[in-house]
Amino acid sequence: MTKQRKAWTSHTCISLYPYPKEEVLVSLSRGVQKESELMRRANDPHGSSYVLGVTLDSTLYDSMLLQATKSYSLVQCFPLVSYLLALNVSTVDLLSLDVQGAEKGILENVPWSRLVVRVVVVEVVHHSAFDEVFVEYMGSQNFTLVYFRGEDYVFVRNGDPLMSKIQGVTIVE
Repeated sequence: MTKQRKAWTSHTCISLYPYPKEEVLVSLSRGVQKESELMRRANDPHGSSYVLGVTLDSTLYDSMLLQATKSYSLVQCFPLVSYLLALNVSTVDLLSLDVQGAEKGILENVPWSRLVVRVVVVEVVHHSAFDEVFVEYMGSQNFTLVYFRGEDYVFVRNGDPLMSKIQGVTIVE
């Protein structure tokens, strides 16, 4: 906001459902810990939050969640498409989604027939291995997985001009 970028903000969250819903948002902060500066920075959850009830199931986050100080607030959540329609946006070049365990629920409620998304980047940290069911779902929505590493998935819409540039290039690891 202070840099006056062309951006919009909303003190709301993205709904896991195809309708608006109030949710409890859990915000994390870190208490004083006796550890090295490097470890403190690596484990700092400052700014991290998640919707109460969303399962993280990640050893990466388990210890951080146990050590973090939590605060709770009631937040109005809206489907992703509601934000885009409010901004009169029907084409998205890049959708990057990293929402602490709610990614799949959000994507399952996108009306793909009403919205053109060219590239989707999703971080799914709570899934310990390659998620074939998730990749199949995105395939059923007209997307091809072009990159996977660790917990990061990158999908490109079938037929997008970008696909012709990456045909024959192996970038799925």
